[in-house]
Amino acid sequence: LFLRRFLKRFAFSATELATVYVMLSIATSLFGHDMMRQLIPMMTNAFWFATPENEWTDLFFRYIPRWLTVDNHRALEEYYKGQESFFTAQNFNAWLVPILMWTAFIVVFLFGMLCINIILRKQWTEHEKLSYPIIRLPLELSGNPKFFSNKLMWIGFAVALAIELLAGLKYLYPIIPSPRIKVNIGQYLVGKPWNTMRPLHFNIYAFAMGLAFFTPLSLSFSLWFFHIFWKLQLVVFSVLGWRSGGGWQADQRFGAWIGIGVLALYTSRNHIKSTIVKLVKGDREDGMYRLAYFGLLFSAVFIVIFWYRAGSSPWAIILYFVIYSTLSIAITRMRAELGPPTHELHGARPDRMMAMFVGSRRFGPANLTNFALMGW
Repeated sequence: LFLRRFLKRFAFSATELATVYVMLSIATSLFGHDMMRQLIPMMTNAFWFATPENEWTDLFFRYIPRWLTVDNHRALEEYYKGQESFFTAQNFNAWLVPILMWTAFIVVFLFGMLCINIILRKQWTEHEKLSYPIIRLPLELSGNPKFFSNKLMWIGFAVALAIELLAGLKYLYPIIPSPRIKVNIGQYLVGKPWNTMRPLHFNIYAFAMGLAFFTPLSLSFSLWFFHIFWKLQLVVFSVLGWRSGGGWQADQRFGAWIGIGVLALYTSRNHIKSTIVKLVKGDREDGMYRLAYFGLLFSAVFIVIFWYRAGSSPWAIILYFVIYSTLSIAITRMRAELGPPTHELHGARPDRMMAMFVGSRRFGPANLTNFALMGW
């Protein structure tokens, strides 16, 4: 805004701002909640936390691929206790090969995801004309010069900022007064069967309320309705005397996401068929499809060979990544059509669902160990 006002020729254009936004989106997805935050500990936890009591050494150490993990105890000690530099010969040598191997896997895997995007893009954007509500905010930020002079926007921003800022300061310094925006209603449910709904939180997140304006009303309604619906299922289970844990919620989530993914592929079947026909005929106008299909084939072969070298069975890896890709297509479809600010898939990992249907013995310890390494 400063450059636009005083040095206009140096100000970013809408295209340049959009490019920065895309770069930030990719970076935050790579280093977000379930990527590096979990991958790095997965590379070290087994060796650091192994004890004679848990018998990890005897149970599965022989199945862990050493080129994907760090087993140097001195390097692990410096990693967990801190106060040491990564750039020492000992640490660098211990971490270099696993970092390079995981980087190669992630790059090829994400390239395969990009190929799937290329195949489905035209169907979703041109044929079905999905609205992509999640991009409305960045478009306003980068392409609407009146956005930052909108007084209503600044009022909403100031209210949200004040609430979040006070809540954060109160967390650090309890003496600071702050509105009570997080309440556990479950503490008032003390008798059976209603106490099975605990914990039942009523939280106010200003940023989520703002983002909810960009999502369709049906989705906003579904988010809280099915949360209450889940809790009421626990009440019914208690009345009937059924034992219930949290796992069944992950199973329901998994089923719903797989259903969305399968439906997304089913509705795109004619488009996918037409792209394959053009590929076979060698249609020069659709060179991107040729790149996408050959890229997808390359990624699939690379992933199978990669995990086969790690000790997994090819059939188990193919099944794992077919399920994972279906989940990813479902998430992409949900973001493209409805634009929720987040998605919930905790506990809905492909390997857990595979073991639930056929049992863990069918996969064996080597496959299960590698599945655990892919938990992130």
